[in-house]
Amino acid sequence: MRISDKLKPAAVQINLSGSSVEEIISELSELVTDNDANLDSAHLRDGLLRREQLLSTAMGAGIAFPHCTSDRINAPRFALGISRGGVQADAPDNKPVNIFFVVISPESDPNVHLDALAAAARIFINPSARERVLAAGSAEEAISALAKAEED
Repeated sequence: MRISDKLKPAAVQINLSGSSVEEIISELSELVTDNDANLDSAHLRDGLLRREQLLSTAMGAGIAFPHCTSDRINAPRFALGISRGGVQADAPDNKPVNIFFVVISPESDPNVHLDALAAAARIFINPSARERVLAAGSAEEAISALAKAEED
């Protein structure tokens, strides 16, 4: 799965304004649901926050993967957000999270959810990929950084 082919510029925010995980998830939920009659941001936000309450999706190294499934979609959806100042999110290394990569998958296919999370993890495990994403000055540059990481 090539995430860079599926991530739309409208679902990328390179300057998140939220100062908490909850605020960030609300912002990103709006991006994923924008122009989609099948999804509403409150439903998506609630699903992401329920997952976050089970265990933080912050992985360390400044990255978090908020994720959930939905019965309202039939293909994975993604959103990418960058918090320039970082947000505390219970990361294992206790460092703030700067990159939030949201994965929403169809509830009917758990394998797609796992594949999507694995694809995102393969990108962001690479420190240079994280640096290129953080350096992006636009949504298109951020997506290009992801594409480059998928090629590496």
